[in-house]
Amino acid sequence: MRVNFSKRKHGNELLEILLTSSGYTTANFLQQHLHISRRSLFYLINKVNDELDQHAEFPITNVKKLGYYLPTDTIKFLHKMTEKETSSKIMTNNAKQRQLLIAFSILNTSGCSLADLTYQFNISKNTVIRDIKVLHSQLALYHLQITNTESGKIITGSPTAVRKWVYDHATQLKTLIEQTRRATIKPTTINDQIKLFERITGKYLTDDASITIRLFLYWYLTNIRDCNNQLSDVVSAQTDLTLDHIWAKSFLNDYHINNSNEVDYLVKLINSSQFAHVNWNDDLIQKLKPFSVRMISSFNHLSGAHVSIKSISDSLTVHLLSTYYRAQYNMPFEYPDLKSIQQHYHHTFEITRKVVVPFEQYIHHTLS
Repeated sequence: MRVNFSKRKHGNELLEILLTSSGYTTANFLQQHLHISRRSLFYLINKVNDELDQHAEFPITNVKKLGYYLPTDTIKFLHKMTEKETSSKIMTNNAKQRQLLIAFSILNTSGCSLADLTYQFNISKNTVIRDIKVLHSQLALYHLQITNTESGKIITGSPTAVRKWVYDHATQLKTLIEQTRRATIKPTTINDQIKLFERITGKYLTDDASITIRLFLYWYLTNIRDCNNQLSDVVSAQTDLTLDHIWAKSFLNDYHINNSNEVDYLVKLINSSQFAHVNWNDDLIQKLKPFSVRMISSFNHLSGAHVSIKSISDSLTVHLLSTYYRAQYNMPFEYPDLKSIQQHYHHTFEITRKVVVPFEQYIHHTLS
């Protein structure tokens, strides 16, 4: 029987041993099977009993010279809890997907034990250990790390680093994001807010960008309900009254979040996404459009190609808008197949690198 009740390291393993025991279990037996010291065992039993007490259940009981056992009512309680949670197991198609979901599970708890993860993903303890070793190097790319605490494993790092990791993997984390979304965060509300942003700004997201933003916002709004996960709120001397900021402030106010830095973050996030259509009367669009024409002409000149300026200048301008925002906000886009493109289209890639130089000079940033 797999138990997922205790938040203490080894807590669930302790309960499982006692649940499957036909009689009393000695301290020596528990020590050997949990691989902990006698002092740690007594400490663990006290902490698990505190958790049982919070649910008004009888504690793990010790009979002198015989050992430990669980009272009948406590056994019934744990059986009922296990039955309810059986449906929460997560099935994955491959190791990479499982590792991402494991990282996300750790990220959204105050402490996650190996036992919790083996139960949740229905895998062996050794598999979890191997997956976590892989995750150490992957998370390090985002300046995040898995840390062991008394309550279990947690992921540490800056709030912005955590958010970038979740955003970059949002579509792959869909299963767990939808499970962790609180009932108060309704999909229809998020959809309506994105449509409102598009309607009042004239900037319409691509289908892929819209899906990613929606998934991320489910997690983000749940995450920042905890004030500790919010960015430090620094009062700005100048109030930004752009339509984007007015929308973001109103959106967050609906969730009782009044934080100017979170408003700025939300504006940066959505403007760094890819757009399908824009407001052509926008001043910034008018400034970017000549760069599109110039870039296509330069590309034709350097490559000997005959790309039609008329056919793709508008599309390129729309693309440059989100590129502009990403550079200004320091929110680079990570394209998963970039190395493959560099390898298979090396000549075209190098020409494009030269073509974008005037645009880089205009925005005062070198593109990644």
